[in-house]
Formats: sequence, structure tokens, C-alpha cells
Amino acid sequence: MRVIGSTCALVLGALACASPSTYSTGTGGPVPWTPGRYVLEATIGRGSLSDQDFRAVLTVAPDGSTSMDSSTGLCRDPSPAQAGQDEALARSTFECGDATYFVQPTPSGVRGRISATILEEYEARVPCPPTSNRQVCTIMRTQRVNRTAALTVSSLE
Repeated sequence: MRVIGSTCALVLGALACASPSTYSTGTGGPVPWTPGRYVLEATIGRGSLSDQDFRAVLTVAPDGSTSMDSSTGLCRDPSPAQAGQDEALARSTFECGDATYFVQPTPSGVRGRISATILEEYEARVPCPPTSNRQVCTIMRTQRVNRTAALTVSSLE
């Protein structure tokens, strides 16, 4: 019996610590969208000169519909398949240039994440020119990478 009690405690502990994909009200339903305008911001990168800043304004209409304007380009509404997935996850997804914003309602506004393709710098080790007295030199190169970050949200109203 002691093993069963310990197992139940572990299962209940794991369930209590699990992070839900959506917030829910006390009645078990998803949190409704709070109408308003929200500024969504993030810096993506690894703390280098190639870090990129992203900024968007999310508008939530009184009927719960959402739209977005972004500094990274025209925001497209999700495809029908993505819209169905968004509805199941109680979120909205916007593709804006090379960035994708995932936003969800919270009891006090919205929260979200951004995924973006950026040009990131890195040091590369290469053979030194014959005129150098060293065998290995380093140069800066760039590569396109996909990075994600949490969005900082503030209300415009």
C-alpha cells in the first residue's frame, strides 16, 4: 500500500507542476480574450551584435477577434489548418515577415512567444594566410538561424 501511495503522490505532483498550454477559468473553460491593444516586444539572439529587436501591436476586438501590426512586415492571418489548431489551443498565431508570434489570453491580458529567423554572427576558425606566423585564425561569419523568445507584453490602454 505504501508503494501505491508514493506512486499517487508522484503522479499528482507531476500533474500539479505541469504547465497548461492555456489558462482556464475556475469553471474549466478557456480564458476569454480581453479587448484592448497590447505591445509585444522581444530581443532575439545570444547577446551579441547580431541580436534583433521585434515589436508588434496586437489588437483584440470586443468580439474576441485578433489582428496584429509588426515591425517585421505585413502580418498574415493563420491558414485554415493553423486556425483550427489555434482554436484548439486557445491562441492566435500571426506570421509577420520572418517572425511568427504565438499569443494566448490570460486573466489580465495576453502572453506569448515569438519564433524568428535571424542572421547571427559567430566566430569561425580558419587557416591563417601564409604571411602569418600563426596556424589558426578566427574570423566572423554569419548564418541564418531560427530562435525563440518570450514576449514582453504591455497594454496600450
